Amino acid sequence: MPKVLIICDDFRMGGIQRLALDQAYELNRRRESCRILVLGVMPDSLTSSFEKSEKELIESLGIQITYLPGSRIRQYINLRKLLVEEKYNYVFGHSLRGTVLTWLIRLVIKSNLTIITTIHQLPSMSDKIQRVRRMVYSQFSDKLYIYSAVAKKDWDLQRNQNPFIWLISSRKKIELCRNGVFIPRLSLKEINFESQSKIIKRFVFIGRLTAWKGLKTFLDIAQLPQFKNIEILLVTPTDPREFIINVDKNLIDRISCEVGKSLSQINFYTGDLHIYPVNPTAIDSEFFVEGVSINVLEMACLGVPSLITKGGADTWPELVDFGIISEVDWSNLSAVAKIIDRDITVPPAKVIELCRSLLDIGRNLDFLLKE
Repeated sequence: MPKVLIICDDFRMGGIQRLALDQAYELNRRRESCRILVLGVMPDSLTSSFEKSEKELIESLGIQITYLPGSRIRQYINLRKLLVEEKYNYVFGHSLRGTVLTWLIRLVIKSNLTIITTIHQLPSMSDKIQRVRRMVYSQFSDKLYIYSAVAKKDWDLQRNQNPFIWLISSRKKIELCRNGVFIPRLSLKEINFESQSKIIKRFVFIGRLTAWKGLKTFLDIAQLPQFKNIEILLVTPTDPREFIINVDKNLIDRISCEVGKSLSQINFYTGDLHIYPVNPTAIDSEFFVEGVSINVLEMACLGVPSLITKGGADTWPELVDFGIISEVDWSNLSAVAKIIDRDITVPPAKVIELCRSLLDIGRNLDFLLKE
């Protein structure tokens, strides 16, 4: 029976933490021993975190979350003690620091545990020194994965165009491992899947308030004349008021906000449309197109269609085939509006069943734990 230690750098709200917690949920649901280890301090009362927003679910499933702040030496000592006492079979490294620490400890204690590392960032999003460091640290894994097809292309490009990076990263090649969602935490009770309505009643934005997440583009779409009666929901980890204070009053009156909540705590309805206008030009990478985030996967499991950046569905082409996501060019808002009016419908129940089967976090775990 697998006994898994999942290591993260921090436990604020984000895609890495979402995946790590969903992996822990599924492992504990399978009655396989699991703990999340965080190489940092516990988020304070003012910082949004899944540990706070999903407190009841974490407690009901018996998820252990341990914080290990302090110096590298202190972390090494405490992690070594934990690995010796608990005798884990696997370490899931969502932290490259955690991967290296585990590898060094394994040398000393002569454990046969397997280190499985997942890369969650494009190399091009790091500066050159950090990029080289990440490539080096990745080689301390037994199995090395990356979260999207686009990110793998970027990783391979960085290796192939630099002989030094190619040399230092030749021990362990990287593979694609698609993310997943712990389905039981998402409720379907508010969605009427049998209604093939084409009427969109609310636009939904989910994400951090950074330039590349595209809040400005989202608001520009919402202000188009044909959408003047559409309600707007902003789901963000921090208060968005300073970003929307100067927008048109008609727009302000239509906006409601959910701050610091996981999607499990929010009601979504028939007629919702998730708009995810990632701006590739905000990132210096020829490959950067983040079309299908974990939020998009969650929305698909809830029966809410998403608009994503053109070219962003490489990792999940099935979702395009299912009609649950549509790719658009954000530089042409009139074309985006036509797609919303013409193509977006509430998906039928059979499509949601297909999405939930495809996106189940169990598939992600089975792939990671394969021999």
